[in-house]
Amino acid sequence: MDEWLTLFDGIAENTSPYNAGVVLKVTKRALGWCMRRELINPPSVMNLEVSTIGTSKSQRDRVLELHEVGLIWMAIENTKLSLAVRNCIKLIMLTGARNSEAREAKWKEFDFDNRIWTVSKERSKTGVAIRRPLTDDMLQLVNTMKSAPSPNYVFGSMDNDFKKPITTHAIQRAVRRLRAKLNMEEWRVHDFRRTLATRLSEQGVQPHVVEKMLGHSLGGVLAIYNRHDWINEQREAYDAWYQLVIQAAEAAARRITEDQQTS
Repeated sequence: MDEWLTLFDGIAENTSPYNAGVVLKVTKRALGWCMRRELINPPSVMNLEVSTIGTSKSQRDRVLELHEVGLIWMAIENTKLSLAVRNCIKLIMLTGARNSEAREAKWKEFDFDNRIWTVSKERSKTGVAIRRPLTDDMLQLVNTMKSAPSPNYVFGSMDNDFKKPITTHAIQRAVRRLRAKLNMEEWRVHDFRRTLATRLSEQGVQPHVVEKMLGHSLGGVLAIYNRHDWINEQREAYDAWYQLVIQAAEAAARRITEDQQTS
């Protein structure tokens, strides 16, 4: 089953969760034909549901409520996931970076003196380098990984002697474990991007700043003439987002304690 999950997780990351769901449906139809003619025994992929690896809709619109963000942060804090997987998911949540941008982050991309993380244009989905400021909390996450013996990647995989980054399957598997512990509507790491954008917009952060935080290319005149990354404005927005996350996590912890005391 792990091989199938790795395959579909890769499709979801490299294209979209919708495409992963479509490929699963087609695969199951083809294998079902073979089973009906007794050409093969039932393979494990027949037990996979679209909701496990993708989506049946071409576009997701899931925006997490702040209390849900707090519960997820608490679940990450209390999980037994590896340090690399745990901190990678946290960095995705705090920065709004894409899964691959965080997973495959290299030490050379981090300017610790100027506190800037630069995703090269080769790794950027838009083909343009992405510059994000590093807040104190992001720096702490990244610096914690210096104890792992990975020469190139911040989130090196133990399965490959730290010579390669952790896989998208490792992230998706961790998310499935976290989801199983939480009583809430289905969510994915990509939903953190939409959630960050929505909640910061509600706080009055300007759209062009949010777009830069997400690593999007700006349209119109801005795309042609403006090469400014609004680093200071991004930093202020990231600090505000971290406070929202931590406050939500603290509120979640209080509710859990109160429920335990009354039960």
